[in-house]
Amino acid sequence: MDSRKIQLVGHRSYAISLPKEWIISNRLKNKDSLFIEQTDNNELIIKKTDVVSKEKKEIIILLEEIRNINEFIVFCYVRNVDKLKIISKKTDYEKIIALRNILGYLEGYDITHEDERSIEISFLFNDINVNLNHIMHRMIYLLKFMTTSLINKDTQNIKDTEKSIDKLYHLSKRILFACMNSQKLRKENSIQSREDLFFLKDIVKKIESIGDTIYSMREMKITQKDHDIINELIKILESMLDKNKMDEAKIQLNQVKIVSKDKEIFYKIHRIQELCKDAMENFMSINFNNIYFS
Repeated sequence: MDSRKIQLVGHRSYAISLPKEWIISNRLKNKDSLFIEQTDNNELIIKKTDVVSKEKKEIIILLEEIRNINEFIVFCYVRNVDKLKIISKKTDYEKIIALRNILGYLEGYDITHEDERSIEISFLFNDINVNLNHIMHRMIYLLKFMTTSLINKDTQNIKDTEKSIDKLYHLSKRILFACMNSQKLRKENSIQSREDLFFLKDIVKKIESIGDTIYSMREMKITQKDHDIINELIKILESMLDKNKMDEAKIQLNQVKIVSKDKEIFYKIHRIQELCKDAMENFMSINFNNIYFS
């Protein structure tokens, strides 16, 4: 292993020389820029290109090559593909309709150009700082809105709100994937280590699943008591976002008693309570990880 001595430059900066062979093999020259990333283990990685910018790429593909249009579009979205050009030899109405439908669930993805032979999809939020914590707060607020719509028997609002929650869920996955290879993005989202990404991914999935459960109750006869219990669980879930309220939230969650007279509604509310407990375990794992392993 080659070693280099640190040298003091002026009174404030430090410098280290780079191996000549590495400079030549990477075709670098004087005044070229290098990118330095600090890992969770406090190591420095030097690269000649910025990994984050390389992730933001364009894909061009034939429509006929895509077997499942929904899965393909979601995969590109989560993998941070910012531009997607789909070319078709002939019009496939079923696939195009499916494509338009799935775009409704992907926040920031939209059609920016379309003609008879091609469709271009772009991610429109590149210049906006979208924070994961804000997304979770927004998702939980929408859960409260869905619960109010349940008691008001407003089925259309429940459908629209559930769709909005799904869009935020996919957006959160996109952010978490980008955070895997960027310490800068992790810092911007208050994520202390890469391990926390797995816990956070599960948390947003649990929040999305609560939305699915409430959506499945849209035709049921919800009483005011049922509404109050669901709302209480969601408020406890919201308090979990504040690590200082974690212990109190755990006690409150275990004290919630489900007393619905309708057996099916009872199991639905119990499902929501279990999802909240799963989210709680993930939040606690993040806290333990940050306290004992960071």
